[in-house]
This record gives sequence, structure tokens and C-alpha cells, in this order.
Amino acid sequence: MSVEGAEQAPEEMVLYDVPEPHIAKITFNRPHRRNAILTPDMNIEFARKLQRAEDDDDIKVIILAGAGEHFCSGEDVTRVPVESFGLKKGQRLPQSRRIHGIQKIQEQSISMLRSDKTIIAAAYAGVRVRKSPKSSSPAPRADPVRWRK
Repeated sequence: MSVEGAEQAPEEMVLYDVPEPHIAKITFNRPHRRNAILTPDMNIEFARKLQRAEDDDDIKVIILAGAGEHFCSGEDVTRVPVESFGLKKGQRLPQSRRIHGIQKIQEQSISMLRSDKTIIAAAYAGVRVRKSPKSSSPAPRADPVRWRK
């Protein structure tokens, strides 16, 4: 693991685990930043881990969790997203590169909405559950409090 506040590798920012049969747990792992999403690194890694769960026929439920006390505080604003598309200080990034970068991030985010798995967000204040329309059997029960840790 990296030192608190230091830049982490994308693989360390989004963790993947199978804690029980049929359940994948994807954890945002930046507790020092309240698990804020670092664009595009975390988006890409999250999409990769989500696809891994989608491709595994043994996985029926995906639990999204945050390391530490917070689920996710949103996007990390310490780095402007266009910087990750190649913007350098004092320069102007071409419009097409900005737009293509933003479109790529949006496409990755939408993939979660089209999941054929049941996705549960293990959040403190509330949990939103989306049952897949393709699934005919009830989803395994999961206790959100249990999955936060």
C-alpha cells in the first residue's frame, strides 16, 4: 500500500475481492481522500474490475464499498480531469481531445447502469439496490453494514 496522501497505483485505488461465493466486492480505496474518484485512473480501473465481475458467471451480486469511514465523496478536484487527457500548464488542450476524454469517462460510467448483475452500494446513509431485469431468481441477501469494513 502507498503512504497516505501519496499517489497510488490505479490497482490500489480500486480493489476487487470475492469474500463469499457468488459475491464480488469492489472497494474504492482512497480513504485519505474520502474515496474521491481520481479521473480517469479510477474510472478506468473501476470499469476493468466491474467487467471482471460481469464476465464471471459464478458472481451474482456486486457490492460497491468504500475503504474507511466514507463510501465516496465524488470526484477528486485536486486534479482537473482535462489534465489527465494531456493538458499542460500554460497550454490549451484541443477541443477534440477534451471531448473524447470526457466521452470515454461517461461511457465507462454508463456500463454500470447496464449491468446484468445485482449491484449494491454499501453506503452509510442509504443503499440503493438495482435488481437486474435479466435475473429471475432473487438476489442473495447482503448486509451493507457488514460489507463496509
